[in-house]
Formats: sequence, structure tokens, C-alpha cells
Amino acid sequence: MNVIVLSDSNSIRQACEAKFLRKGFCNFHITTSMRNLETWVELKKIDKLYIGLSEIDLATIEHCFQVVKQGTQIVILDAYDKLKNIYQNHRVSQIEWDRDIEKVGNEPSQPKVRNGSILVKVNSNYTRVKFDEIEYISSEGKFVKIALKDKLLTTRSQLKNVAKILPENFLMVHRSYLLNIDKVDSINVNDMEVVMESYKIPFSRKHKQDLLGNFQLSA
Repeated sequence: MNVIVLSDSNSIRQACEAKFLRKGFCNFHITTSMRNLETWVELKKIDKLYIGLSEIDLATIEHCFQVVKQGTQIVILDAYDKLKNIYQNHRVSQIEWDRDIEKVGNEPSQPKVRNGSILVKVNSNYTRVKFDEIEYISSEGKFVKIALKDKLLTTRSQLKNVAKILPENFLMVHRSYLLNIDKVDSINVNDMEVVMESYKIPFSRKHKQDLLGNFQLSA
């Protein structure tokens, strides 16, 4: 996650920097200059932009929309009330910025997709995993487990987010399980289990017909 703070307030800049550093979060840049912001946006993708300017108007916000790319969240640190009616349908929000900054650096690590594979963050290392090596993916609280033939990889993410980046041969068979249907050896309808070479996982009644339908079977 990359963050920029654009502010001409020394107190806001110092507060942001102190909070980031206290959390050990280093992917941030603090600037007072719109030109500097434009330069940083050209260099890297910005996930969140905090704006705290003593003089803020429609033109300033419009310019920020033009500078940052789609997908960047803009958080207004002040003067929001006079702008909120204009921007109620835009990606501008105002949350209590002190509390929001506390969340920076805690976001789950989303696996990175590349050429039929994903890079999965395990502890401090990234491991490349090919989609066709994955047998299933399960959810356990704030973590997901990616099951390969001979090992399990655990990373901090959410199953619904991982599902968005997987190819179509992955199927939700249970609220906590995504299955690579190419790895299925058999389906035990009585025990509500899918059997693979190395694992057995449950499927739910809700997803039963979708599962069987992929093999042109009926319940």
C-alpha cells in the first residue's frame, strides 16, 4: 500500500508521519506541493491520498481527481462539509482521519497475479504459485490457506478477494472453501465431500448443484 499526504499544515504532516513510523509503515510520502504529488503519481501507484489544506476548493479537488488514477481513495482531512454535497457521488470520503491512519499498514496482503500464477506473501517472503498447482483455498478468520499437493501456504487475506483473481476452474463449494475443479478425483454425495489426491474438503448443500453441474451430473 502506498500513501501520500498532501498538506500545508505542519501539525497534520507531523501527526501523520509520527503515526506511520510508530506502526513501522514506510510506504508513504508527505508533501506540500501539488507538483510533487504529480511526480509521485507518475512513479508509482498511489492507493490512498490524504488532503489537508488550509485553502481547499472545487478546483483543487478536481485537479486531484485528474492527477490520481482510478482506484485511489481520497480522504479529505478538513473543509469537507462545504464540499460533501458536490462530491457525494465521487470517491471522496471523510472519516476520522486519526483513526483511519491507524489502519494503514494493517491491510491484508492481496496475492499478486502474473502469467497464470500468483505471488503469495508468506511471512516476509513472496512465493510464486501456479494456478494449476492449487488444489483448494480455505478461509480461517483473517487468513486464507492455499493447499498445494504437498504443502499449505498461509497468507493474510480474505477468501472473497482471492476469488476475484482466480480463473474460472475455481469454484466456491462452501462458504470457507474454493475448489480447483480440475483436481477433483471423486465426489462423495452422502458425506458431502470432495476427494482429491491429497485432500478431502466439504461442500455445502447451497453449492452442491453448481459443483455437480460442472461435471454434468445431477443431484
